[in-house]
Amino acid sequence: HDAWLLLEHKDPMGWTNEDYHKIWTSEQFYRQEFNGKKFEGVPEGFASTFHNLMRVTKKLDLLGGFAGKKYPKGGKSEWFLEDEDLIQLCGENGYQDNETLVGTLMGINLGARWSSISEITPNTINEKDLVILMYETKVKKFTSRLIPRPIMDIVQQYIKDYNIQPTEQLFPHEYDWYLRSMKDAGRRCNLRKTISTHILKHTSVTQAHRHGISAENIVEQTGTDWETLKKHYRARDDAKMRHEYLGEKIDIIPYIVWLNGLIPYFQSAYERIKKSGIQNGVRARL
Repeated sequence: HDAWLLLEHKDPMGWTNEDYHKIWTSEQFYRQEFNGKKFEGVPEGFASTFHNLMRVTKKLDLLGGFAGKKYPKGGKSEWFLEDEDLIQLCGENGYQDNETLVGTLMGINLGARWSSISEITPNTINEKDLVILMYETKVKKFTSRLIPRPIMDIVQQYIKDYNIQPTEQLFPHEYDWYLRSMKDAGRRCNLRKTISTHILKHTSVTQAHRHGISAENIVEQTGTDWETLKKHYRARDDAKMRHEYLGEKIDIIPYIVWLNGLIPYFQSAYERIKKSGIQNGVRARL
């Protein structure tokens, strides 16, 4: 109620990213410390209510941007999925539903926030030109992103298999559902890093850079300026540094070749999940 008054009676369903930021950082709700457990200076129950409201309005993945989210040790730019991680997530102990599997595959290519990925419908996909039109909630603009043919084929199969209608979301569950699915898969695979929707953009930027995509094109694909990508998303590449400074040999695998090497694992996992029905999600077994 106090937040509603702060925003001068504005309908909560119409609150923007700036509105949420204003509420969280206002003196009225200001917190001295945020560590996942302790909130000093915040009205009792406010944090959980605020969290639930952002979840309902599909803004939850933006919370980490202004709520002091802590990333794994070493800096969040070092936090990404390597080839071995992706292969494990495609294995028997990995993903158990095709929504999270296909969402991960698209996420590591598109470089978008989950809030944008969750809004994808068949109508926003141009299969002929291999393009997806996506709305970026943070910057409030549409961005066209390229999707390679191997990924497009899996996405189209997913749409066909699960009879997803033209205006229906490819990923209709709430944010928490996918976050839980990813974290559970990471734990089952004994991965040393926390798996979440946030890691997909980190992976997209880092893997594209390591496999020869230019900074200019990574900026175009992700819709994020290069300084932000360097500071927050791109992990350092020690092999490339040693090659350029010390002359050590390095074999840079082109991006599409790298991607084609991963596709069989995703395809195999997709078919396994489609047949097994281990997960009770709406898009697991046919």
